Amino acid sequence: MQLFVGLSGHDKAIVHDNLLSAELQNIWAKSIQDAFTTFGITGDYLSNIASANHIDKLVDDRNAIAHGRERPETVGSNYTTGDIDDLIIRIESETQFFISKLKQFYNDREFIRRKHRTRYKKKESSASNAP
Repeated sequence: MQLFVGLSGHDKAIVHDNLLSAELQNIWAKSIQDAFTTFGITGDYLSNIASANHIDKLVDDRNAIAHGRERPETVGSNYTTGDIDDLIIRIESETQFFISKLKQFYNDREFIRRKHRTRYKKKESSASNAP
């Protein structure tokens, strides 16, 4: 609840690491979507929506091993080396997409209310043109 109070006020919003840490121990596709929604990042949260199933399967498999429901060799036998290569490529691609969305969100100053955004962009522009 404090997260939303901080975001709607006029003071600087500070999100403490431990506020979201319980939710982010497992990064499900929904966790990524929720993070985008919470911080107001619009548009797609994945570059390929089919990646959501792969992310969730990977988390499920990790949890099955970590919590002793499955043996590592049982889970591992469900994948070929090609499957693992494809999964790594997909996760790397989604990671790059996530980072690019965050950079765009920051560079466009979308975290600043629209009516004040141009003022910040003008300040930055004039500061970068100064000798």
